[in-house]
Amino acid sequence: MNATIAYTSSRHQDALVGIARIAAAGRVQAARQAAEARRAEVQRTRRTLASIYVREAVKAGATRLGMKVCFEEGGKWRTSMTPDEALTMLPGVLGEDVEVWGLNDANEYVWSMW
Repeated sequence: MNATIAYTSSRHQDALVGIARIAAAGRVQAARQAAEARRAEVQRTRRTLASIYVREAVKAGATRLGMKVCFEEGGKWRTSMTPDEALTMLPGVLGEDVEVWGLNDANEYVWSMW
């Protein structure tokens, strides 16, 4: 029977494990940064769309914007707000099914988007 003696070192194994952990942490951090960059881009796009919608509604004579949001989980939410409030509110709901309309001082529809 031949016996083979292999060199084993717990320090060597510990070093390899440490290197692997550092590499994994770097990949996780890179993935988190990429995800954050994607979220920031989506928010930037939503803010841009919201400002375009509000600008177009105001240009059409709207003094208030109404909206209906249909949530993926079910349920609807309707509200009416000033253009400034809509600039704050719209980016947060543009990922859902949203209808937006402009209302003038006489509460008549002057613009819509969905």
